[in-house]
Amino acid sequence: MKRVLDVLTSVRLAVVIIAVLAILSGLSTLVPQGLDPGWYRAAYPAWLSGAVLGLSFHRFFSSVLFAVPAAAFVVNLLACTLKRFAAQLRLGKRGRHGPDVLHLGILMLAAAGLASALTQAYAPVRLAVGDAIELAQGTVVTVAALEAPRHPDGRPIDWITRLRVTGAGRTGGADADDRGRDASVSVNHPFHADGIGLYQYSWEEGDTVRVATADGERRLGLDEELELDDGRRVAWAADLSDTATGLRAAGLVIDGEPVGLRVGDEAYGVRLLAMGPETRTVLLVGRDPAYPLVLAAFVVLCAGLAMVAWGRVRAVLKEED
Repeated sequence: MKRVLDVLTSVRLAVVIIAVLAILSGLSTLVPQGLDPGWYRAAYPAWLSGAVLGLSFHRFFSSVLFAVPAAAFVVNLLACTLKRFAAQLRLGKRGRHGPDVLHLGILMLAAAGLASALTQAYAPVRLAVGDAIELAQGTVVTVAALEAPRHPDGRPIDWITRLRVTGAGRTGGADADDRGRDASVSVNHPFHADGIGLYQYSWEEGDTVRVATADGERRLGLDEELELDDGRRVAWAADLSDTATGLRAAGLVIDGEPVGLRVGDEAYGVRLLAMGPETRTVLLVGRDPAYPLVLAAFVVLCAGLAMVAWGRVRAVLKEED
């Protein structure tokens, strides 16, 4: 048992784990996180995108590469904290628990990270220019423009979604007036309002069909499906356009019934309004309830660092006396 405890509390083990985490975390900063796999295949050579996706490096902090050394570090740190705290109590040393508080903050941060991974809820939303979504407290976010700058060889540099923010619950600011304000979302630069985050996830370019139903106007990409409020499903199954005549038609499947519609045609309460090329942004929209826990962990970390620093200052002052 003592040998196992010695291994768990080994400083060498902690140094190795920290080095592994530091190297892997540093490498992960070179890879934009949480994007659609298609982005990596388009932006990187085949061998590199295969490695990034195969190792889940595009979602590093929820991957095995991070989870295993992080778990080992938590076990090591917890064992060291308990061993040191027990020793301090046995020796009757008071006011020397700065390192213990620091360790506690790190453990809280690890717990907050786990809670975040288990409780955060995000869903992808596809939006074209002019589309809008309403957030929790009345904030309305409308897509004003879409920008996709590229390298000379065609690889994407970034995806940028320009937003117009209006509504009673919008976030404040110097430029927030009755007309709303401008904002943007891009890779690694989210937008937050009403406690909800919008993150740039993907980018879609291709033909879409726009249909009108009892629920309002909806968009569909090829092979996409939507569910109406009455429970029926509508899918765009095929492009029936005639290249010889230039006439365009969409092969839709409405609640299991295949129909071919041209612009203006209607069947089973679904009217085809438009058909053609369109660019849509895909945003991840949601919230992370564990975020306050992360802030609390940083507060404890700062308190531990302050206690350690004050202990060092007191020791220096004693030596000078």
